[in-house]
Amino acid sequence: MQTFSLRAWISQGTYPRLFMPIFGIIVVVTLVRYHLLFQAELQEAHELRQAQIAMIGHYLPPALASTSVYGTASEVQAALTAALDFHPELQDLVWAFNGQTLQVSQSALHRPQVPLWFETFASIAPVRQDYSVVLPDGSQATLSLVLDGKASLEQAWRTIGTQMRISIVNVVTILVLLTLLLRANARMLARLNQATENFRSGALDSRMEEKGTLEMRAVAQAFNAMAAQIQTLVGSLQATRSEHSEQRHFTHQFINALPLPVFVRGHDGTCLGVNKAWEDFFHQPASAVVGAPLRSDFVAMPHERSRRQRRALPRQENEILVKVGDHEVREMAYFKAPFTLTDGSQGGSIGALVDITERKLAQEALLAEKERAVITLSSIADAVITTDASGRIETLNEAAQFLTGYSMEQAGGFKLEVQRLVDGTVTGS
Repeated sequence: MQTFSLRAWISQGTYPRLFMPIFGIIVVVTLVRYHLLFQAELQEAHELRQAQIAMIGHYLPPALASTSVYGTASEVQAALTAALDFHPELQDLVWAFNGQTLQVSQSALHRPQVPLWFETFASIAPVRQDYSVVLPDGSQATLSLVLDGKASLEQAWRTIGTQMRISIVNVVTILVLLTLLLRANARMLARLNQATENFRSGALDSRMEEKGTLEMRAVAQAFNAMAAQIQTLVGSLQATRSEHSEQRHFTHQFINALPLPVFVRGHDGTCLGVNKAWEDFFHQPASAVVGAPLRSDFVAMPHERSRRQRRALPRQENEILVKVGDHEVREMAYFKAPFTLTDGSQGGSIGALVDITERKLAQEALLAEKERAVITLSSIADAVITTDASGRIETLNEAAQFLTGYSMEQAGGFKLEVQRLVDGTVTGS
């Protein structure tokens, strides 16, 4: 069985929060209205009784005075009884004249036809009034009237009771309308919540049915417009994400297809990625270095060693020694270029390594061979001159310099002409 929760009911929106204040206002206004109405009815009842007793006191004492002088006591008694019957609201009539006192009273006082609580709350007390009159014989007579409030109380209840029934109908009508409004608001919130849950679960085509009150239709239209915009935006994002995924996949394949070890380094020195050639060259998976800080511009582990020198050739600025494995040292050419983010800020650098070990070894071997040839040529007694393909002198050994009389600085770069050289002149073009 579903239980009522005031907290959940109030949390349904503005209308439930206004229900209690509206109900309180209705109660307060009703109480004030009936308090004023009750006071007005009591005041009117008091004025009516005062007018009625004044009317009785105006015509009855003169009539009784004439009867008391010229009639008998029974006739006076009959006049009192007739006056009591003509005015049911009279409770007692007492006529005192010439030493006699005649009294008539209501035989049986019936309870007024009003609710007990109203009778207790109203408490209209009887009104007593005495009237004196001079008889024709010059004596004094007195009429005492006692007027109860039953008729006034019943009249007040008829007016207030009718108004109460009308007020009850009005209050019930207002509460029914408020309840219907709250139920409509609850249904609207339930529909909105259901559509939101469907939308959150991934059904981006969920829409609210545009029906009901003007507010419900406005909410449904606003939700549907928002849902359509979000669906379009999500579709665009998914398409963009798919394009980015394809682009990243192509870029990853492209970098992995490069035969050179390539790495990406962040502006804070963190390794962002390496390609397949890098993994194969250093015999390490990418997971071992990606996310770790790089100790130098080219490797993420202590593989750099500068104490070993294989050759006497001068090292270029971008040439480095890299240790591969436990013992192997490779000569590498290092190239890097900075890259930026979409907002233009510095992102880091992209680097590549080129293995130049074999070329360096070949250069060292050629240099050593050349040095040995120079030493050999310098040690023999015959004159030896070497030229390039165009016949220009490249080297002269000591014997050739002695025989020709020219140093290497003087003859280098000139075309070789044996006759002129023997004649002691060197010409070139």
